[in-house]
Parts: sequence; C-alpha cells; structure tokens
Amino acid sequence: MISQKTKQRFNKVIIITAACSMFSMFGTSILHTKAATHSAAPAVYVSPQNISASDIISIDWSPVQTPPYTYWAVHNWNAGGEAGGYAGFQQQSGFDENGKRTLHFALWDPISSKEAIKAEYLSPNSQAGPFGGEGTGMKVQTTYGWKDYNWY
Repeated sequence: MISQKTKQRFNKVIIITAACSMFSMFGTSILHTKAATHSAAPAVYVSPQNISASDIISIDWSPVQTPPYTYWAVHNWNAGGEAGGYAGFQQQSGFDENGKRTLHFALWDPISSKEAIKAEYLSPNSQAGPFGGEGTGMKVQTTYGWKDYNWY
C-alpha cells in the first residue's frame, strides 16, 4: 500500500514535470526573456556512444541559427575519467554573427596526478586558463568567426 506522503510526493513530481514540459513546448522565446542574459548559456551536447576502440572521431556540425550566449559541445569524451574533456563552439556575446564567437576546448586535470594540465602551444588568437565548478582543468578559447548555415 502506498502511503499518503508518497502519493503527495508523486503528485508534486507529476505537476513539476508537466509544468516543465508545458514551458518547454509553449515557453517564451529566449530573445524576449530578460533572464537569458543573466543565466548560464543554453547548451546542446552531442555524445555518441561507441564501444569499439578507435583513434579518431569526427562529427559534422552546422548551426542553423545562433541564440545568444549558446554553447554547442560537439565532442565529449571520457567524462569524469582520466583525460576527459570536451570541445565545441560558443557564442560568447551578441545576438548574431557580429558577436564574439569562439572555439572552446577543455580538459579536466589528471586523476592519477596532482599536477594541473597545461597548454603546450597556443595560437595567437587563443587564451588558456584554469576552470572550476565542474571539476578542475584547463580551457582554451580561440576567437573564430564561424557562420550560420556552414558545416564544420
């Protein structure tokens, strides 16, 4: 028999799930949402599942429209494990191709060592630095004016 307290919790979960579903289907456009400029970037992650051993992976990506302050993580590997990281494209400012667009690459610090990961080489238009919050590691951002409707 399900207790009254469990039924109430279950009803709360259903109501919250329904509200989130309704907002995602009928919510306001991000361009008209003031909070969008003050919160974390919307993110789109592509995480292919491949159990076979490989040396390289390739993902083709094309943005159709670039919402403000959006990050596309097009490569993710070994999350939470040794040598884990991700790479993608980020609209860091502005609402169109005139805003700052970057390529973003990050590696978590090694688990097997206390030494922080470091960049051996940076292109002239790249910046590297530490990150935290989701673990610790190094990120590299390279200014790159990618265009909507082009493949990368």
